Parts: sequence; structure tokens; C-alpha cells
Amino acid sequence: LAPMVATLLASVSFQQRYVAPLCGAASFAMNGHEAAGPASISIYLTASAAAFVAAWWGYNRADANGELLFGEYHEDAFQAALSVCGAFLGLAFGLPWSMLPVPILLLLSVAIYLSTFLFRYFLIVLFVLFSGASFIVQYRFLYFPKNVGLIPGYEITLAKFAMILSGVGLLVLAVAGLALRASDGWAAERLKRTDLAGATLCLYAAALSYLEAVAIKEPADVVSGENRDEDPEADTSAVGFYDPYMALITGALTIALARHL
Repeated sequence: LAPMVATLLASVSFQQRYVAPLCGAASFAMNGHEAAGPASISIYLTASAAAFVAAWWGYNRADANGELLFGEYHEDAFQAALSVCGAFLGLAFGLPWSMLPVPILLLLSVAIYLSTFLFRYFLIVLFVLFSGASFIVQYRFLYFPKNVGLIPGYEITLAKFAMILSGVGLLVLAVAGLALRASDGWAAERLKRTDLAGATLCLYAAALSYLEAVAIKEPADVVSGENRDEDPEADTSAVGFYDPYMALITGALTIALARHL
């Protein structure tokens, strides 16, 4: 009992020090001052971690006779534990009840993919991630009064630019799925001959380079609320819309990914 209590206290301390501030910031961004408090966030995180440990412990666990622990309902129990884990994790980050299926579906699809490594299941992961990204982009950037010059003479809203950037980000995940897919399955030999993973990575690198070049030269133009109150005439033309150091990081990650293909 003592080791379990010590582990629980250490987990709560770690949550309050490192994880709860991130959850609180995300919850405040979506819910404002109605965001959950630190105690509620810690309860949600603890419940999510407990459900994940239960799912991990019960995965393929058999009894003395070699039968699965829950018999024919073993897979249902495993999926239920993952669903509880995703639901409480979403609540910890302040997701509304209508968006809780997103983390649940994400965990379930990742579990199915890791158990099979079939690319068609990885596509489900990509669809769920794109749905979550669409919600975040629409929530955060839909009403920003800013346009971005995508090509000379043509501008799009910041929300559309963020959606395009999210779609490009899914390409690098598709590269990972193609590289880690099972060796057999439909069109496996054809994919190896055409090097679809390499072609997708080249498309990702070209699209990301162009979008980052557009974002780097774009001025911020949007002042935070505090600065606007202090100085309504503040000049933000020298403030970059995109940090150039992020381009160095994404470039290094792309090179590392290409090196391991």
C-alpha cells in the first residue's frame, strides 16, 4: 500500500508542476474564466492515467488456463478502458463534451494501428487528427482580422492558412505511417517500387518550405490584448508572424526523418 500511495503522490506532484499548467492554458484558451481549476485537472489526469494503466495491464493478459482475462469480452474491456482514458484526458485539456469523441477515437485508432501496422488503420488516425486540428484552427483563428499573402496578388484568411499548414503537417505523419507499415498487405510491393514514402516526404518538404517562407516574411499585425491596452498605436511591422528558428527546427526534423527512411 505504501508504494502505491507514494507513487500516487509523486504522480500528482508531477502533474501540478509540469502537466497542469499546460492543461490550464489550453482550457483557458477554449473556456475563458470558466476553465477547470488545478484540483479538477489533477483528478482528470489521475483518472486518465489509471484507465491507461488498466488498459496496459489487461492487454492480452491471460489466466492460468491460457484464456484471456475477460474471455470473449476482453477486447471490449480494453477498448472501454482506452475510451475512459481519452475522455478524462480531453476533460483535463478543457475540451467541451461535444469534442470528447476526438481523443477517444484517436486512442482507439492508434491502438488498432499499433496492433496491426496496416496503413488503412493509420489513415483513421490521420482523419481523427485532422478533425481535431480543424476544430482548434477554427476556434482560435476564425475571427482574427488578418490575411496572409499566399501567392502574389492573392490573399487568404489566417484560418485558411492554418488549415493548409495543418494539412501539410499530416503529410509527414503519412510518411511515418508508410515507413512503419506492415511488410505484407495490399499493394505492398508496388509501394516499395515507387517509394511512395520518399515522394510524400519530398512533397511535404517542398510545401512546408514555401509556407514557412510566406509566414516568415509576413508581419504579425495582431497585437495582444495587454499591449493594445497599453499602446493602441504599437507598431508590429517588425514582429514576425512566424519565428525563423522554427524553420530551422522543422528542417532538422525533416532531414532526420529522411535519414531514417
